[in-house]
Amino acid sequence: MSESQDIQYHVRRYYENWFMIDSLYGAWAARRGVQFNTVLVLDIIRENPQGCTQKHICDKTALPKQTVSFLLSGLEKKGYIHRKQNDSDRRGKLVALTPAGEQFAFPLLDELATAEENAYENLTEQQRRAITDGMTSLVEALQGSLAD
Repeated sequence: MSESQDIQYHVRRYYENWFMIDSLYGAWAARRGVQFNTVLVLDIIRENPQGCTQKHICDKTALPKQTVSFLLSGLEKKGYIHRKQNDSDRRGKLVALTPAGEQFAFPLLDELATAEENAYENLTEQQRRAITDGMTSLVEALQGSLAD
């Protein structure tokens, strides 16, 4: 196998794994009656109890502004979030969880964190480090290769 074929093989395997992980998270969320993108948004909001901007959510999740806006509107209609004036930038709003949102989001996010921790416990320290270091190296390499 040539080096080019070897690289193509690894790229294909990377995508197979990426899509499988995405599918696993999506199925997990669907069994709980939510979209996984909603879980991602709730996690970012929980990380910022004083509130965060929609732009911050977009930046952290890499979701389009329209998608985040749609998800936030749905969460707001359910009473899970509220938008309040951003004192440091009057043009924007800060998004924060309501008490009902905390009751909904915290158990969901904690369950996911436990599942992820359980999965990582099934790996050796060497495997965990290889995943983390390998993904970090791949991100750095892609930043160089995909830069305009």
